[in-house]
Amino acid sequence: MNDLSFSPRAHWRATRVTMQRNLAAAPRPLAERAVKAGLRLAGALLRWRPLEAMLEERAWRPRLETIELRMPGLPAGFDGLRILHVSDTHLGSRHHRLAGRIRDLLDGVSADLVTFTGDANCDALESPPEIGAQWLAHALSGVQAPLGTFAVLGNHDPAGMVEALEAWGIRVLANEHAIVRRGGDAICIAGTDDPHAFWTPGADATLAHAPKDFYRIALIHSAACREAAAREGFQLYLCGHTHGGQICLRPGRPLLALFGTALGFASGVWREGRMIGHTSRGLGTSSLPVRIQCPPAATLIVLRAGPASAGAAAFPMDNPN
Repeated sequence: MNDLSFSPRAHWRATRVTMQRNLAAAPRPLAERAVKAGLRLAGALLRWRPLEAMLEERAWRPRLETIELRMPGLPAGFDGLRILHVSDTHLGSRHHRLAGRIRDLLDGVSADLVTFTGDANCDALESPPEIGAQWLAHALSGVQAPLGTFAVLGNHDPAGMVEALEAWGIRVLANEHAIVRRGGDAICIAGTDDPHAFWTPGADATLAHAPKDFYRIALIHSAACREAAAREGFQLYLCGHTHGGQICLRPGRPLLALFGTALGFASGVWREGRMIGHTSRGLGTSSLPVRIQCPPAATLIVLRAGPASAGAAAFPMDNPN
């Protein structure tokens, strides 16, 4: 059972649409244009279908990993809470095979709660959000989550993704928070818009005003707001955005610390003060269908009441397909 507390959606939407329009019209910095030109060239070279198919086959082998986190202050009624953390699916009209593999991987997974931390859309903000939303809903359709599925938007998701996801029963937190109840206990889940291109004072207010008498979880597209969330006393922070780097020198060591995210926060479990965070490697790819030593993953996070985890081991369960 859960209650949803809304900030004014109409105001958020108007602001978001204006920011999208301004972003599309703004001249991009030279360095960014150069990187994008390089990616477009590489993408064009990879459009040779046999090579593209081989790379997609290697990049689209999703796995399910399980971690257990000990969390001080976790209400007794939520001891053992199972959160399926999914992110960055980037599913478009030609990604039915990846969506099917994720569906097969997650079919029958027993979670209490599903969290999606953004970028359901394939690539461009102009892409129809209904496609990414439909494939995400298909991918999650076999998951048991009696406490619901909550999502936030990423930098690739247009404003219309809110209605597209909610049409499939996925609650989007657009600078909002929800109270989730189980038995006699409750926790708060706060979600903000993308912190890179679409951050507004409303997002700051969401973190500041989430009720402090609850155990609180932040859903934000990237780890960029970890310091603000930690200052506000959040206990758990879930994010994605980096894809784990997509290309790693070795597992957990991205070739580049992508998108301004510090290397130590690019994937897996991390700390910011007393707050514990988890950055998903994501299930899709962006720009190039390439993953090297960085397999796509969903994560089942099991929360246990007790002293804070000193670390967390991941237990991969590879997709048999």
